[in-house]
Amino acid sequence: MSAATSPEPIGAHADGRARPPARQALAANKSPSARRSSSRRSPRDLLASTITKPHIPYKSYPPPPTTKGYGRVKSTRRLAEFGEPSDPRASAMALLVSGILRAVLPKTLAIKGFVVLCVLGAGILFGFHVTVHKSSCARNDASCQDILWKRAQMLFQKLKVGSTAAPAAGDIVTTTETDYRDDEEEGVHEWLQQNINESIKIGNDNDYYREAKAAPSSCPQSLRKRVMATAELRGLFQFDLPVLLWKSHLNFNEWQRLTKYRLPYGWRGMNWTDMVDAMESLGAPENRELFDDRMGKGGGRCVRCAVVGNGGILSGAGMGKEIDAHDYVFRMNGAITDGFESDVGTRTSFYLFSTNTMKNSRLAYQEFGFEHPSWSPETRYIFIPCGYQDYYMVTAAARGSLVHKGEDKNDRPWKYFGKENVAKKIKMLHPDFLRYLKNNFLPSGILQTDFRNFYRPSTGAIALLTALHTCDEVSAYGFITSNFRKFPDHYFDKKQKLVFYVNHDLSLEKKLWKKLNDLDIMKLYRRKMV
Repeated sequence: MSAATSPEPIGAHADGRARPPARQALAANKSPSARRSSSRRSPRDLLASTITKPHIPYKSYPPPPTTKGYGRVKSTRRLAEFGEPSDPRASAMALLVSGILRAVLPKTLAIKGFVVLCVLGAGILFGFHVTVHKSSCARNDASCQDILWKRAQMLFQKLKVGSTAAPAAGDIVTTTETDYRDDEEEGVHEWLQQNINESIKIGNDNDYYREAKAAPSSCPQSLRKRVMATAELRGLFQFDLPVLLWKSHLNFNEWQRLTKYRLPYGWRGMNWTDMVDAMESLGAPENRELFDDRMGKGGGRCVRCAVVGNGGILSGAGMGKEIDAHDYVFRMNGAITDGFESDVGTRTSFYLFSTNTMKNSRLAYQEFGFEHPSWSPETRYIFIPCGYQDYYMVTAAARGSLVHKGEDKNDRPWKYFGKENVAKKIKMLHPDFLRYLKNNFLPSGILQTDFRNFYRPSTGAIALLTALHTCDEVSAYGFITSNFRKFPDHYFDKKQKLVFYVNHDLSLEKKLWKKLNDLDIMKLYRRKMV
């Protein structure tokens, strides 16, 4: 929102330039016949002339009377408006361009206009071409992916992160006995020390909100006990941070603190009223507790969770029954189960997403059967607040109303979440928790490049790390492993190979899952290709 400007003084613009002559002053230069015709105005015209007209912005004013040499000034002004008009260098450049055009181009006005239009058209096409190839390639465009892959390849070579060989679409990969080999050379201890001490964070952004006391686990084999028993892991895991955002987290001090950080790591750019509405939508006790079905039931047995990624390693894996046997099942994005029950199971306890990734999944995977997340009574919807639209969507979903503003204005949340008790089934991850995951577990070298604002941990990584901070035992299925080239990108699409983009660091995620598996913090499903 821009601040309102004060009225300009009469007869001059805000920057001191003189306004064009008033209409009354120009009347003195009219011919006698013109003055006689203007004096014979109808009563309606006379009445209209007495009404004060609103101020017209500078660019809407009629041009001053044409005088000798005015054409050159006019050209300079119009060209300067492509830059900053108050910048003398821009004006000088505009004057130079104007002079060159006058000297080189033919004097015929029609030919001049045609040439200028051709130049402008070529510039617009070139700008559009560059913009498309700088985007994240939402569509499956081969040339766009090719350019982004080359950029990512150069970036990863510079940072020495993982392998950069691009898999060909028609590759036939043979299987060897070294499918599980340790392709990362550094040891577990060295990797942990490097990850803790690397300090790739930009600025002092580890001022997290702390809960009064981390909730203990009564499970004897809880991963928290194994974490606390290892010195390196004690510095990595911090269980006293809130995982979910709740109504009580919004106050003046928290508002001031979190507006320092961009989304998804803070609230910079958010409107206070919109934030209050979103927090009111997250005010029920069920919104605060991840396992809300256990509220009031005390401790008890260990909480066993399966986190199911969409990786092609699950194609033909036959892990469906094992996945469904867990207490809770986490899924994300284009989580398709119909037709793949034997490989990925049927249950969805938690669906993690941002509004953007969910909608992109609907567009990209509709042909494979994905229309919306599961609507089962068990399913809870966990927002990852990557943009303003996530706060607008969570408000609309809780109220059962249309989205009231933003890119998704007038969208209907019930298309995605159904209409059954949605207000108590929605949750949202805390921005501090997301920033902590990025800082402690996935501080990618991309944060030191020009792509830093595009980077965030993948949705699958956020889901798995969420489970590691809330469950007692965690098993991960469908996540990237060292032999990922032997499998398609997704279990439901056997043609598309995995492509690395600079918005995620899948190489770093691959190393993280392997190390946590080696340390017995979680179980990572790995598979030989037969």
